Amino acid sequence: MTKKIGSSGNEVFKVEVHPRVDFRLEAVDNSLSDINYFKYEVIDEKNVAIKLAHSLEDLVDRKDPQSVLKFKLTCKGASGTVGCQFF
Repeated sequence: MTKKIGSSGNEVFKVEVHPRVDFRLEAVDNSLSDINYFKYEVIDEKNVAIKLAHSLEDLVDRKDPQSVLKFKLTCKGASGTVGCQFF
């Protein structure tokens, strides 16, 4: 069985984040509902996979499709420094 692109559980991308004490997906510009479409899975001590938590079909299969989802990744290092990357 193959999964459709945009299906729940599909990997979107991998990111290298190390050393890390804390890692989070966070909302951007009050787009709280956007982060509900994503989840992360720790692959190993250096890598994290960003995956779809929900299918994207309901966003694109409507009269006014939503084409942009915003979120940011926040990583806190052992020294307390915090880095962010916006998507």
